[in-house]
Amino acid sequence: MAERICGLTLWRPWGWAIFHAGKDVENRGAKFPAPPVDSWLAIHNGLKWDEDNAEAMAEEFGLVVPPECEHPAGAIIGVARVEAVTRGTKHRESRWYMGDTGLWLADATPITPVPCRGSQGLWTLREDVLVRVRDEMRRARRVPGAVDDRRLVALGGLSDDSTLIAKCKACGNAAMVPVSSATLNEALQQGQAGVPECAMECAYCGGKATVRGARFVEHAFAFDDAIRSFWRARLRDERAKVERLKEGRW
Repeated sequence: MAERICGLTLWRPWGWAIFHAGKDVENRGAKFPAPPVDSWLAIHNGLKWDEDNAEAMAEEFGLVVPPECEHPAGAIIGVARVEAVTRGTKHRESRWYMGDTGLWLADATPITPVPCRGSQGLWTLREDVLVRVRDEMRRARRVPGAVDDRRLVALGGLSDDSTLIAKCKACGNAAMVPVSSATLNEALQQGQAGVPECAMECAYCGGKATVRGARFVEHAFAFDDAIRSFWRARLRDERAKVERLKEGRW
């Protein structure tokens, strides 16, 4: 059965926060209609840019919010599953929850933007837009690798230096590295192309989770110099450990 999908228009950059900053709840008024649990929301970037809250995200949460020109206006930029709907209570701890109606989101998946008009409240996608959104959902789900808990997606592949890396769903960056190399070492000693389970931490936002069924991969990462330098330092450490293991010096 095809997923049920409703549109939800947000002022920019709130949509970006869902897919790249770990925003796991959409706050609405007390009388906002509840979408069905396990249905999907097509997150639509409206035309309005919310400069005050973009600055607040940076000041209060320490987020690096891209400039307005990098947030496509008038387009669906991703989908998220409705995990729960609460009225005046928390479904879980979240710095993003502000009370009243909470639409708690999971499996947030950015897609290639699909231009269309939005609306207030929950709205029905035009048939041609719905077809495109579903196509983009399928493309997004074809990324090789294993899915773990709600925070991470492990990317597939085997690099020359057997580096384990994953994409963090909290911030959207391919910047996860192992917290400990014990699991990595054991997998290498057994000649595996991956690990069944490994605790990891994001070098970008500090998010933590357990990757299951991950494979060793190379990364593509392009952010500011400070973040890139920090990530490369972590990656160098992992590579050095792998080399010592291969040479029997562990």
